[in-house]
Amino acid sequence: MASIDELKVNFHFMDIEAKNDILEKCLELCSKYEVSAEDLVDQWSAFAASHFNTITPTLAALELMEHRELIKQQQQLRQKRRYLKTEVKPALTTEAQTPETVKSKKRHRSPEDDKENLPSTSALNISESFTYHNRSNPLKVLLSTAYTTKNISRNYNSAVSVCVKQYGPQSNWLSVEAKYMFEKPKIITTCINEIIEYLGHSLIKKYKLENPQGILQLTGNIVTFGRICCNPKGKLKPTSIQLEYSVELGQGNRISLNLSKLPSYALFPGQVVAAVGEVIHGNTVVAHELYSNVTLPLSLEEIKIPDTLEMIIAAAPFTFNHNIAYEPLQDLLKYAAEKKPHLLVLTGPLLDESHENLTDECLLESYDSLFNNLIDCIMTTFKDLTTQVVIVASQKEIFHVPVYPTPPYVSKNKYPNLHFVPDPSMLDIGGLIVGVTATDVLFQMSREEISLGRSGDRMSRLVSHLIEQQSFYPLIPPKLRVSYRLLEKHATMDVTPHLLILPSTLRYFIKDIYNACSNSLSKAVIGEDDESLTPCLNNTEDKTFSLVLLMYTFLGPILCLVALGILKGILGLCCCPVIGMYGLGLLVQLPRPLDQYQEKEFRHCPVQYDELGWPVNPYTEDQNSF
Repeated sequence: MASIDELKVNFHFMDIEAKNDILEKCLELCSKYEVSAEDLVDQWSAFAASHFNTITPTLAALELMEHRELIKQQQQLRQKRRYLKTEVKPALTTEAQTPETVKSKKRHRSPEDDKENLPSTSALNISESFTYHNRSNPLKVLLSTAYTTKNISRNYNSAVSVCVKQYGPQSNWLSVEAKYMFEKPKIITTCINEIIEYLGHSLIKKYKLENPQGILQLTGNIVTFGRICCNPKGKLKPTSIQLEYSVELGQGNRISLNLSKLPSYALFPGQVVAAVGEVIHGNTVVAHELYSNVTLPLSLEEIKIPDTLEMIIAAAPFTFNHNIAYEPLQDLLKYAAEKKPHLLVLTGPLLDESHENLTDECLLESYDSLFNNLIDCIMTTFKDLTTQVVIVASQKEIFHVPVYPTPPYVSKNKYPNLHFVPDPSMLDIGGLIVGVTATDVLFQMSREEISLGRSGDRMSRLVSHLIEQQSFYPLIPPKLRVSYRLLEKHATMDVTPHLLILPSTLRYFIKDIYNACSNSLSKAVIGEDDESLTPCLNNTEDKTFSLVLLMYTFLGPILCLVALGILKGILGLCCCPVIGMYGLGLLVQLPRPLDQYQEKEFRHCPVQYDELGWPVNPYTEDQNSF
C-alpha cells in the first residue's frame, strides 16, 4: 500500500517538490487503481514528457492522466482477467461458442494490449492554436553537467574530420543481410541458456564463490546462479520470484527464491544473479546474498580525438503528429549547420509507424521514396562540412524490419559522411566508445523492476542494470519483437562505453555510472499544445479551467452551427420557401466532425516539396527559422 512518504521520496528522485494536495491526489490514485507509489511517479513522468513542457504535477494534469492512462489500463486488466476465467472452460463450451466470441478472445491475446500500456506519443488534440514557431523557449538549456559551457573552450577546429566506425571486428557488425525471426523454440532456449551460463560463471569467478550446484538435497547451504523469472501470466513480485537454472547446472529447471533474509535488492525479469543461501523443502532457496554485477572495464584503446569533440544528439520523433513537414528537424539541422559539430547522431524512427498521416490512404508516394528524399535533405545541409552524420535504426520505422536488434537502414544515394548503424550500436570515434540505442529500454525496465532498501535514485539504478548485465536489452521475456539469436550476439557490450545514449520518455538526465557518462534524452518533439496548456494547468483553479476548456472545445462549435442553422432557417422562411427548407434541413442535420471537411482532399493530395526538397504541409503557412 502506497503512503505519502513513499510518494515524497519518489518525487524527490525526479527533482519534483509536490504539494500536499498533489500528494493526496496521488495517494488516492494509488489506492483506486492498485499501483505502487514508484510506478505512479514513473507513469506521471512519462505522461508529462509526452504532453507537457514541465513535469511538475497539477490536479488537472493528474486527472487527465487518470482518464487517459489509468482508467484504460484498469479496463484492459479486467478484460484479461475475464478472458483467463473463460479459458479454463471445457472444450465443449468452446466449441459451442459463436465465431464472434472466438474472434473476441483472439483480440485480447494480441500484442496490441501491451502497446496500449505504453505512454501515448500523440499530442493533446484540445486546440489547433499551437504554433511551433511562436514557442517561447527555443534553445533553452534544461540540464548541464558539472562543467558548464562557460568553462569549455570554444576554440576547436571544426574542419577536423573524426573517424566513425562500429566497435569491434567487422564480422561482428549487424548487417542488412542478417536473418531474423527464423528461430525454432530450441534455438531460443539455447540462446537464453548461453546468456545464463556466461554471466553466471562470470559472477562466480568475480566474487570468488564456491562451485555452483543445483538443488541436490532437501536442506543445507548452496551456491548457485540462474535467471530471475516469474509467473508467465503475472508481474514480478517479491513473493513469487523464481530462479531458472541453465541446462548444464540444473537442466533448465526452476526453483523458488526467498528474499526475506536480504536487506536490499533490485531485480527484474531476465536478470542473471548468483545466490548464496540455504535450501528448504528441496525446492526453495533462501538467499542470504545476491550478486548481479559483472561490469566490464572501459576500453584500453588510445583515444585519438580533438581536444574538444562536439556532438549533437537528438532522438525521434522529428515531426508533429498532424503533418510530415519535419519543421523541428529542419531547425535542428540549421542549428547544426551553424555550430558545425564533429558528429551529429539521430536516433530513429524517421517515419514512425504510429504517425497518423503515414497511411496508404494519405500518401501517393512510397515510404522508401519519402525516406530517401528525407535523407537527401539532411545530407544537403552538410555537403560542404566535415560533420559526420550517424543515423540509428529503429524497429518502429514504417518501412524497415520490425525486429530488435534492428539492422541498419539503406538509402538510394551514398554520402561519404553518412553512417547508418543498427540498434543498438557501439561506436568507435577515434578510440572513444559510444553506446547508443533507439529503444526506450529504461521505461520498459521501470515497469518490471522491483526493489527494496536501495539507496540513490531509480534512474541511475536502471542504467546500472544495463552495464552490470553487459546488455542493451536484458529483459526476458521482452516487450519487443526480438530475435534471440541476434540479441545474444549484437545487443551485448564488449566493453563499458565511455558515453551511453539512452533515449526515453522518462525524465532526461546526465549521470556518471561505472565511469560511463550516461545520457537519457527526451524526445525532440513533445506535445504540440504544451505551451498553450502549461500556463493554464498551473492555475490554482484547475476544476474551473477544466470546465471552461470542455465548454470551449466541444459546446462552442456545436452552438455556433445550431445558431447558424436557426438564422438561415428564419431568413429562408421570410424570403423564399426553398431557402427556408434548406435552412430547416441544416438545423436538424447533425454536424459532421470538423476534420471530415478536408479528409477527401487530403487523402488524394500528393506530397508537395519545397525548393529544398522538404515535404510541405498544404494547410500551414510558410516556415520561419529560429
